[in-house]
Amino acid sequence: MKFEIVKVYDPKRSSNGKPYLNCKTKNSILISFWGLKHVREVQQQTVPFRVTCKVKETSIEVISKINVRFWVRENQDLKFSPIKKK
Repeated sequence: MKFEIVKVYDPKRSSNGKPYLNCKTKNSILISFWGLKHVREVQQQTVPFRVTCKVKETSIEVISKINVRFWVRENQDLKFSPIKKK
């Protein structure tokens, strides 16, 4: 899927110590990127930017608790592209 990221939040760690960070899309959808490699790659981008990647949809229970719609496994490839400002 392709997303236009407009906000990158500070990295966090899950209860079992895995690093992740959440991003907000142009359509106000929250996506979690898991793994230190993804955290670093996302943090190197200049907002706004596009990212193309395979995602997993979260369950309704997760969406209702933390509002994250999609998550990206740490072993998925990310493809970034800048958004040209007008």
